[in-house]
Order: sequence, then C-alpha cells, then structure tokens
Amino acid sequence: MVWLTPAGYPALGLGQLRIPAPPDPVSARTYRQLQIAHAASALQRAGLDWRSRGELALDRSRWVFAVANEHGGHSRRLPDLVYWPPGEHPGPVLVVVDAGQLNRYRRPALLAGLYEAVTDGPYAQAAYLARPTMVPEIRWRARQAGFTSRRQLLICHQADQLTAPPPPAPPAPEKPPQPASAPQAPVPTLQAPAGTPGPLTAPDTPQPGDARQLINQLLDPPPKRRRWRRRSP
Repeated sequence: MVWLTPAGYPALGLGQLRIPAPPDPVSARTYRQLQIAHAASALQRAGLDWRSRGELALDRSRWVFAVANEHGGHSRRLPDLVYWPPGEHPGPVLVVVDAGQLNRYRRPALLAGLYEAVTDGPYAQAAYLARPTMVPEIRWRARQAGFTSRRQLLICHQADQLTAPPPPAPPAPEKPPQPASAPQAPVPTLQAPAGTPGPLTAPDTPQPGDARQLINQLLDPPPKRRRWRRRSP
C-alpha cells in the first residue's frame, strides 16, 4: 500500500478524491489490529490450530460470550482469536486484545465475562493481550473478577507469550519426617534392704459364718452380773 502526499494527488490527476489520512502508529485501533496479526502469526509459526474472528462468526452461537454493558443488559461478543494449545488440553483458548480503548467500566465487565466463559462456557482458558503499562491494572482487576491462576487467565503484552509453555504444576507438599523415637532405658527394679517391713496387705475377708457370729454377739444382750452380798457374822 502506498500513501500519497497531498501534493501527489493533483500531480496524478486525482485531485477530486478525498485524501485519506495515514494510520496513526500509536492509535488504539492500529495497535489492536497489529497485535491480532502478530498473535495469529505466532500461532501459525508454532504450528497450532487457530481461528480468526471472521471464521468464528460462521458459528457465532458456539463461540460468543456475554459481557455486561452500560444499559443493564449483556452484549454477546466474539473473541479476537481462538486457538488450541499443544498437548492434552481440556479445550480451546480465547484471545482478546485490549489496546487501551476500554474505559474503567468496560474492562472489569470484560474480565467478568471472560471468567464466566472459562468456568461455565466452552473455553478452557482465556488470554488477555494488552500494552505493557496496562498489565498491573489488568492483573488486579482479574483477581477482582475471580481468576486465581495463570491456567485460567494468561495476561501477556507480547504475541509470542501465547505459545510459551505453561508453568509446571506446583509439587505436592511433602510430609515432614517423623522424628525417630529414642530407645527407652529399662527401669531398674529396686529391692528393699534387709529388715524392712513388707508391704501392707489387706486383712483377710471374713467368712459368712464369722460375720453371722459377730452379728449375734452384737444383738444378744450381755449377761447380767451377779451382785455379791457380804454376810454379817
């Protein structure tokens, strides 16, 4: 594509045409289109299967996800790209590009819609491609939306980060080793010295006959004592 200067159009006999303005290299629209093209190129170089937004529109009901709008309802939006990562993966990954054109109300709504698309929709992961200066804010808003790990939401500022291998799963915590119990020393048996009285023992249990005899003795009145009178001489 060739962009002519304002002086070049009349020289070629095209003075009656409206002179289009060249694309701004720093505008949000240009940045978004370039990031989508770079992401598709990175996926193609990696040999991954991917679909563009136009291809997704052929089966719109399958790929759209809901995003809350300012009118109290929900808008159905298509991802900018969808790709299938290598290896065993539970499902496709949707890609959205944020060039900074979203306001402070639409960005949280978009992240909330992405969370619903990953947890309840057909997608296994979401990828958020944004400018480097926006990454800290997006991470904070992603936690507010409910995302907890990189396996749910991949936030990147370069298209090549889409094909980077996922981080390994954290290892399971190991149980601390149990301390070895120290061997118990045998308890010495103390012997009493000679002449020491033996241990106290309980008295013999009385037999039934002895108890009855004791009861009879307690119940029988004691015998009367005879009084001796002194005889007079």
